Amino acid sequence: MKKIIYAVTVSGIIALLPIQQVSAHVMYEDFITNPILVSSHPSGNSTNYFASSFGVLDSNYAWADAADANWGDSHAGSWNKFTITASTGAYIDLSIFNGTTPGGLVGGLKPAFTLYNGIVPDEAHDTSWSQPTPTGKVGNWNALGNTTMGNDAGEVATIFYLAHVAQNQNNLSTTASLNHFFLSQGTYSVVVGGDCRSAACRADTTPRDFGVSLTVTAVPLPAAIWMMGASLMGLAGMQNRLRGKSQQTA
Repeated sequence: MKKIIYAVTVSGIIALLPIQQVSAHVMYEDFITNPILVSSHPSGNSTNYFASSFGVLDSNYAWADAADANWGDSHAGSWNKFTITASTGAYIDLSIFNGTTPGGLVGGLKPAFTLYNGIVPDEAHDTSWSQPTPTGKVGNWNALGNTTMGNDAGEVATIFYLAHVAQNQNNLSTTASLNHFFLSQGTYSVVVGGDCRSAACRADTTPRDFGVSLTVTAVPLPAAIWMMGASLMGLAGMQNRLRGKSQQTA
């Protein structure tokens, strides 16, 4: 009876989490616009987006599985996105860490993630008729390279690999961070999974939650543009003074 109550309790906790992506096709969550995120402004041109519990992973090895030669199952990762709106681009500081759901899921997540340029279509998945999983691959998710996926509506897109943060297998951590990474204007995918590679991790499908911290620091306009603007203002002022003198002479 106690086991049944425990199972129901855990299921209820998972249902109450803001995001549940276990065993589902790709449905993006946004690191900037999601209402559960708390935003703050540590400096004039920086904004931090933070949630101590943002999503759920159904294993502790999904990223490691997608980083090997036969790729991995996209259903096992957490698919997230954000958009850089400034035309001058921005620097990001991104951390994915073991979540802190009160009284909730089993901890010990060893997170890793890959940053891609672009997004795949909503409801994209492995083995879709529009983009079948390549022969010899477990799934379409390539954690160390470009990933092409499609959905059952016939939409197909490729996301382009930019960077990844993985674990040091000799010293597994509960946080994975990418710091001071420049991105131009556009929309980006962040696919999260666990990077614990032991046999025990592969056999353990206990759900684990993760938190996120994303700081976006806008890049100011180049100094040359400001100098050009100041020069133009100075030129306009000079023209006004000369015009005033000519009127006085007349």
